[in-house]
Amino acid sequence: MIEILTSLIKSFLIKTGRFYFVPFPYSSKPFFKVKDIYYTHPAEHLYRFLDLSKSKWSNSADNVVLDIGAADGLTAVFFSEKISNCKVYAFEPNERIWPLLDRNLSNRSSIQLKKIGLGDKSQLVQFHVTNNNLSSSFLEPNAEEINSLPKEHRALLKSVDAKAMVISTLDEQMKEQENILGIKLDVQGYEMKVLQGGEETLRKTQFVIIEMSNHHLYKGGCQYFEIDEFLRNRNFRLADIIVSYRTALRVQEYDAIYERI
Repeated sequence: MIEILTSLIKSFLIKTGRFYFVPFPYSSKPFFKVKDIYYTHPAEHLYRFLDLSKSKWSNSADNVVLDIGAADGLTAVFFSEKISNCKVYAFEPNERIWPLLDRNLSNRSSIQLKKIGLGDKSQLVQFHVTNNNLSSSFLEPNAEEINSLPKEHRALLKSVDAKAMVISTLDEQMKEQENILGIKLDVQGYEMKVLQGGEETLRKTQFVIIEMSNHHLYKGGCQYFEIDEFLRNRNFRLADIIVSYRTALRVQEYDAIYERI
């Protein structure tokens, strides 16, 4: 019922916005400046993944989803509640957010929390903790690009600590798992490293939901075209794109959904 109501409200807002901002027969700029902010639900990519993946859901076995970069755990909860027979593996290396994760995932037997980071190989890596937990990364924030952002954004991305930790690989963690419905991957520029450490895992995966970057907020962070080429070369095709962050003129980040061919 709530989903139906949300959909109706969203439809009303879009129609009202188009009527108010886009006079017939011409399109004016105001609506298109705000449409990706006010008219896109922050979980839009997750709902689109549900629609795309339903035909692949198994009725006789677990539908396994990996949430890599689990943050507060609510995305893992979303998967566990919306997908039938769902088992979620939630990966999160930021110990500052673990207490919140523990609370949100308590009594969730279908979600297995793994408090580790993933990369292209098992090794000791520096984890850069920023003022905003969601911006923390195994990559160092790029001060030159961050200084060009609005003041409030610069404060969130400021690195406040760096901790060394041993990370694992996706293949090592999932070597016993035979089939994977989807991998959701959002690790602040470290996505390529995680994929490179998961070649075998990708071969048994149906969908990849991944954050794509068109900026350089992190030193050595992967770019959208590198991820696209990597996945296409491994028998995935682009299924959908949902813009998640843009400046006034350019797309900076978007969520992409890839499906196995």
